[in-house]
Amino acid sequence: MVNYPYLIGSFIVPALVAGLVSFLAVGWVYVNRMKPVMEVADKAIKTGMSAMGSKSGQVRLEKSIEKAVAGDLMTAQVPELELLLGLLSPDTRELVQNNPEAVLAIAQRLGLLKLGGQQQQADDEVYDVG
Repeated sequence: MVNYPYLIGSFIVPALVAGLVSFLAVGWVYVNRMKPVMEVADKAIKTGMSAMGSKSGQVRLEKSIEKAVAGDLMTAQVPELELLLGLLSPDTRELVQNNPEAVLAIAQRLGLLKLGGQQQQADDEVYDVG
């Protein structure tokens, strides 16, 4: 026969007391030591996320402006872009017309369009071997 009072007194009660003491100790450490650290970390995280959000908004604005400028250039009949479009197949031309911002990057890579004036000159000087 199992001696329940002995089992409760020798194992369960000390385990519960140890668990309660551990819980209270962890709570005390959190309140007195970790909470100020966590508040500082939380503030730093919020500041970082805010900065990332504003950067993301800036990137979206730049992308929308780039798309609008590219669309305007496509409708303005720029000779360099007309040359580029004339070389493309009808399917590719339709793809480019649906994504006009890609035209700027492609034209700049092919040397048909130079954007960024001073930066482009600086890049050219770096690669000039003469």
